[in-house]
Amino acid sequence: MSEYTARSATELADYPSVNVNNNRVQVTCIPGTVLPNAPLPAFSTPLRICVGSALAGRKIAIHYSLFGRNLRKPATGRLRLIF
Repeated sequence: MSEYTARSATELADYPSVNVNNNRVQVTCIPGTVLPNAPLPAFSTPLRICVGSALAGRKIAIHYSLFGRNLRKPATGRLRLIF
C-alpha cells in the first residue's frame, strides 16, 4: 500500500506554485481582487505538508509573510503546528 494519495489533474492544476530556496519554502498564488476588510481564503486548494513519524508530538513554527500590491509592508506572523 502506498503512503501517498494520488491526485487528479484538476487537483494538481489548482495547487499553488511551490518553490524551495535554501531553508525557505515559497508558496505563491494570485487571488485576484481583494476587497478591504473582506475575508478571503488564501488558497483555493488547502496546502499539504508531509512529515515523518519522528515529528509525532512535536511542535514546529512556520513563519509567513503575505505580500500585496496595496500593502505598505507585508503582513507577517507565525503559525504553530503540533504533530
